[in-house]
Amino acid sequence: MASSAGRTLPSLPSEILVLIFYQTSTIGDACALSQTCSRLHTFLSRDKDKIDIYRTVANVPNCPKFDPGENPGKMFLEVLIIG
Repeated sequence: MASSAGRTLPSLPSEILVLIFYQTSTIGDACALSQTCSRLHTFLSRDKDKIDIYRTVANVPNCPKFDPGENPGKMFLEVLIIG
């Protein structure tokens, strides 16, 4: 087994980094974490990762339910504000 001594956050596998991003409390925290080094910034800059991380941190379900007669933009804002 390889030694983990000397490992730094940017050297961790992507699967571990996404789990660390998922543990942030707010989207602002995820953005602040991404500013700590170029690898984390690049990681959060990828659209798919960014959407997954933001959705998880904001506690938004993958497919939110909404009434087709309701304004989807209003529902999106309610999900973000109310959580």
